[in-house]
Amino acid sequence: MTQCPSKIFVINLDVSVSRMRKSQSQLYDFERVNAVDGGKLRHDELADRYDVDLNHQQSHCLLTFGE
Repeated sequence: MTQCPSKIFVINLDVSVSRMRKSQSQLYDFERVNAVDGGKLRHDELADRYDVDLNHQQSHCLLTFGE
């Protein structure tokens, strides 16, 4: 088996237990990062974390609410 030179991150919601188990069964070495359900953020919380103009400059694709 070839070893991956890069670190693998799994972004996972705390409530997605079965999805995390599936990742654990398929991946050997990874780091879990707790996900945030963007659909549950208040408008002011979202505005503090998301810059529409910067996103457009970097990805050229606007995110939908909850992404």
